[in-house]
Amino acid sequence: MVSFRDLRLRAPLYEQGFILSSMATKPLDIAVKAFTEFIDANAGDTFIFKNLYKIVRHVIKKLIRILGCPDSLCSGYIVSGGSEANFLSLWLLRNYAIKTKN
Repeated sequence: MVSFRDLRLRAPLYEQGFILSSMATKPLDIAVKAFTEFIDANAGDTFIFKNLYKIVRHVIKKLIRILGCPDSLCSGYIVSGGSEANFLSLWLLRNYAIKTKN
């Protein structure tokens, strides 16, 4: 039986220069390091992973500043997938609409 690693090695690698316009790109080394450091942590569980939540809030505040959005109008989450991000953005927009409706 072929191992998962063997199957992966048979697929194209970014370093070979054959992948163009893929939905994914090779992550930066610092992103791989961060992922490895927090691989077993769940940023969505703010009760158990309180310190990770503090890091996430810090990053969100920096992004809010970069985008020039007033703190009272901006919020956010850091997630790993596009579908999750889309659902969260709709939820945040709904909450914003409810808040500003009055």
